[in-house]
Amino acid sequence: QVEVVVEKEVIKEVIKEVVVEKEVIKEVQVEVVVEKEVIKEVIKEVTVEVERKDEKTITVAKGAPSTFMPHNARSSTMLWAYHLAFSYLLAPNPATNAWDPDLAERWEVAPDGKSWTFYLRKNAVWEDGMPVTSEDVAFTIKSYLTPATVSRFLSHLEGIVGGLEYIDGKSTDVPGIVVVDDYTVRVDLKDPDAFFPLKLTGVAGHSSVPILPAHLLGDVDPDKLVNTSYFSEKPITSGAFLVNRFKPGEVVEYVANPDYYFGKPKIDRIFQRTIRSRDAVQIGLRRGEIDLAITGFAPEILRDFLTDTKTTVIGAQGNVLTSWVFNNARPEVSDPRLHQAFQMAVDRQAIIDTFYAGNGTIHNVGMTHAWYAKPEWDEAYPYDPDRAKALLAEMGWDSNKKVDFLTLPLTDEQTRAEVAAYQQYLAEAGINIEIRELDSAAHNKEFQARNWDLARGGYGLAPDPDGWVTNRYSLLGTNLVGYANDELEEQILRGRRGFTLEERAMVYQEMTENYLLKDLPIMGQWVNNRQYVKSARFIMPLWEGFREPTSLDGVPIVSTFIGKDWWDYQIEKWDVEEGRIR
Repeated sequence: QVEVVVEKEVIKEVIKEVVVEKEVIKEVQVEVVVEKEVIKEVIKEVTVEVERKDEKTITVAKGAPSTFMPHNARSSTMLWAYHLAFSYLLAPNPATNAWDPDLAERWEVAPDGKSWTFYLRKNAVWEDGMPVTSEDVAFTIKSYLTPATVSRFLSHLEGIVGGLEYIDGKSTDVPGIVVVDDYTVRVDLKDPDAFFPLKLTGVAGHSSVPILPAHLLGDVDPDKLVNTSYFSEKPITSGAFLVNRFKPGEVVEYVANPDYYFGKPKIDRIFQRTIRSRDAVQIGLRRGEIDLAITGFAPEILRDFLTDTKTTVIGAQGNVLTSWVFNNARPEVSDPRLHQAFQMAVDRQAIIDTFYAGNGTIHNVGMTHAWYAKPEWDEAYPYDPDRAKALLAEMGWDSNKKVDFLTLPLTDEQTRAEVAAYQQYLAEAGINIEIRELDSAAHNKEFQARNWDLARGGYGLAPDPDGWVTNRYSLLGTNLVGYANDELEEQILRGRRGFTLEERAMVYQEMTENYLLKDLPIMGQWVNNRQYVKSARFIMPLWEGFREPTSLDGVPIVSTFIGKDWWDYQIEKWDVEEGRIR
């Protein structure tokens, strides 16, 4: 159906390119002005799509990228496109919290951790029939080390032997990228780097390293690569889906790759669409014209979707830890017993239930990755005001002391009410906070000068634990919370240099239990889980087997391995079952 509003020949919103007769949606706001001739063009395209009614097709309201150029990618819409259409050496598995084979069917790490050897599948082919080989991998990595491509990966990959010299223009080759044979490629590093698989899969944020075809792009000047039609029109790829049609910023149409090395996907066609009106997205979900909406809906809207048997709400672990922090550089508020008392003085679950409709998972520390984190860490400081008072008495805390709480302006009623609830909980235990609201510039100046006792904020959880501890606690980092020591620094380095998950897990468990959980330099509160609306007919394997939610606090929350791996898990196994309801 075409969801449009026509008033004086103006289209107000397009939900899906199918024909609707005598239907006008009045409540959708004007987004795009389109002349009458364009309406005819859309209907012409619709005729083609209606003929595909026997196909398994889904529509994702995520937004379409403006280009497929990955070297300087800065949007999650691009990340979706890469993971749907391109291949990667490895794949993160949120179900097992480990790396899975992808384009590389297996890999080896040298005993010293300085060499990674990848053995490629021999049945991987590009859309044009050419085999995917080690030359493609070598070309791809080298292209990300080329400043002329405006690459965001220079600092991430400079640890490859010869990488820095290549970046600086002192060498024309990267000796650390070794093509052993057509299906074997080795990468030599100057130092062990436990981060390396992550750097080849998704470094942080929206960064990503999809494998590119050397036979199509190898002869293009690096400074002209960004403008090549390969990225702006129709890339030739080797992933689960192939790009069939691309309108930058509007829609990407993908079709199943019949030659995909894991087998042809069950879904025949995927539309990744930009739908600017949130109201229009809701309408599309209601009508069954959208199958997955990567949109942040308010709790009352999510609850409404839970009453519709044709839709369901799914959730994934969030990546921002709501936290409070005492100024660890000030002796009067650096005692770990004060931090522990703070945690037990506040009923955090009540805060989550009251202000976030139950959407939050309690975490005491930012060490949350499932491959090493222990569940008991989150249970270490339950709501226990009597124990909080006892700890304060033990340390000789003066309940008359006014704790200077530095914050940005509390501009909305929910935030002000939430802070007031904290203030009341803490006062009952004997911690009296005085709120000092400053505008952004003044707040940042005071915070960086460490002129405060207590602060709060959201701290991003890094894809790898090294990102969290280096940024927060390293002697070499910004370390604005004032907590660092030589022993912890040594553990940070050990964790970074380890090159097996088992070795690193042991380091991070020791680090957490000996320092971060005991001293609580950052007092984690909770992580708000990400919740999305999915049609019941759209089957995503990761959520199969969960009990269907009837309330927001019952929405199943899947864990993540590197933070952004929940949605594309086993993409080739996505499916559609018409008529399926919750």
